[in-house]
Amino acid sequence: MGEQSGHVIFSDYAKTGDGLASALQVLALIITSGKKASEVLNPFELSPQILKNVIVEEKIPLEDIAGLEELLQSFREKGLRDLIRYSGTENKIRLLLEGKDNSAVESCMGKLQTFIKSKLC
Repeated sequence: MGEQSGHVIFSDYAKTGDGLASALQVLALIITSGKKASEVLNPFELSPQILKNVIVEEKIPLEDIAGLEELLQSFREKGLRDLIRYSGTENKIRLLLEGKDNSAVESCMGKLQTFIKSKLC
């Protein structure tokens, strides 16, 4: 999953884009696949993605927001991927959802925005 800014985010390792981590992951993929880079790095199919920014009053640690993980888990069960993080420079939370079904992405984003606004605004 990556933000449209061009950052590639490996959420198992970090919550922000990291060029060195991206390079190492690509190298690991090439080595473990045993294929040429030209084969491994073919274009991939893009999934519908929505990014929303919500202005917040306070940046409460995400793990302290009651119900957030359960809501995100319900989205994951529908095949969606998520990246939720605070802006490093503004009082905003960035909400990113993506998945194969655009209507599910749109519906879940509406639910996520309503939830976040009820907790942080």
